[in-house]
Amino acid sequence: MLFNEKQICGITTELMVAQKLIEKGFIVSIPYGNNSRYDMIVDTDNDCYRIQVKHASLNDNGSYTINTSNTVSTTTKSSRKYYSKQDIDFIITIIEDQLVVIPVELIEHSPSKIFRTVLPEHGTKSNCNLIEDYTVERYIL
Repeated sequence: MLFNEKQICGITTELMVAQKLIEKGFIVSIPYGNNSRYDMIVDTDNDCYRIQVKHASLNDNGSYTINTSNTVSTTTKSSRKYYSKQDIDFIITIIEDQLVVIPVELIEHSPSKIFRTVLPEHGTKSNCNLIEDYTVERYIL
């Protein structure tokens, strides 16, 4: 079985996220069977969190887009499925070698979220998601 580019990006991101979390001292468990809405469980000694891992795509303007939902297709139709608190606790990705942790409450009913490593040229932060505000230390530790 050959993987397409999207699958390779997803698998690679999952491995990188797992490695970074393990390096931070967390226990990472992967569910068997690929039938859950989450990709891994992170055990912090105090809590366990269900993590959905997503690949971050670099945009032309230097920002990154993370798809925070997925499309479910059948032979007759396709529909967008959003993550909820019943499915996961966080979406995690890697941007420029840094873990980015997004609480599910911030993405419910949202198909994507855009992040930046620095403020845009106009300097406003009102609608800007900086990766420095979405760290493991802030949300999981």
